[in-house]
Amino acid sequence: MDEIEVNPLKLTLAAAILSNNGVRPAPRLATAVNSPASGWITLPTLSEPVRVFSSESADAAALGLQAMNLPTWQITAVVPNGPNKTITWYIAGTLPGWGGTPLALAIILESDDPAAAESLGQDMLQTAIGN
Repeated sequence: MDEIEVNPLKLTLAAAILSNNGVRPAPRLATAVNSPASGWITLPTLSEPVRVFSSESADAAALGLQAMNLPTWQITAVVPNGPNKTITWYIAGTLPGWGGTPLALAIILESDDPAAAESLGQDMLQTAIGN
């Protein structure tokens, strides 16, 4: 069986599709730099956003993963990562209809600890959305 390579950026982009009405944003590791000579400079995107799913499909998926009592969706998984090793993934984002900029995140813990990943992720999203 072929192995699938996944990293936090790829999973965050996948999560962003659900929080952004089916559109994958252009990947960006940084949006701006603070140049000593010029101050803050916005960095250009290197590609264009791409529609992956219809808005209806993305919204339905996000709503199906809604976190209890939060305006977000989430999913947590523990997966093998080599012989006798596991990692915990947590991906989440804002729900459709949320009034602010769509947000998504991916967290990886190098342990079998879904409760810690979920707690950390929820705290991060709540801080980001001001909830």
